[in-house]
Amino acid sequence: MRGIIRYEGHPCPTAKPLHLATAWPSVRLARGASPWLLPTVATAAVSLLRARRSGVAKAVAVPATALAAGMLWFFRDPEREITQGRVVSPADGVVQSIMPWKDGRTRVAIFMSPLNVHVNRAPLAGTVTSVEHVPGGFVPAFNKESENNERVVWHFDTELGDIEMIQIAAARWPAVSSPTCRRAPRSSRASGSD
Repeated sequence: MRGIIRYEGHPCPTAKPLHLATAWPSVRLARGASPWLLPTVATAAVSLLRARRSGVAKAVAVPATALAAGMLWFFRDPEREITQGRVVSPADGVVQSIMPWKDGRTRVAIFMSPLNVHVNRAPLAGTVTSVEHVPGGFVPAFNKESENNERVVWHFDTELGDIEMIQIAAARWPAVSSPTCRRAPRSSRASGSD
């Protein structure tokens, strides 16, 4: 969807028309967000509707609305434009380290704060060859012991060979889940934009 603002009726005949085009991004919500969002948004909506008549509803409305807004922000899944033939970051966040390993692979560690988009994408086009869940703890991500946290290990067969992507869970807060991964279509084909 695009919004266009045009003003062409300028009183000065030599003035050029002003064309200001702004893009309104289409934002989806991450798959699996509904069980977390529906009760929170419903509580916020009901408390807001009843806030004029009830002091209790008014007291609930402010934190419930703030929590619902925060959760909508956390679970957003904006569109991304990805150039073909490139390896892209599978996650928003801050690159904490880039370390070459002895076996020839390179480890890129990305830290996602609660303000980052928590949807992970395939780093490049390929086929999902395996997905493994590894149980573990839920230590905060900034703690070195988070290396032992619960994780999901993905392998992709790509034009560059086998790509391994590991999603490591962080501390679970009430009403906040671990990172969500965009699922590959049923054919197990991952595109660079997913």
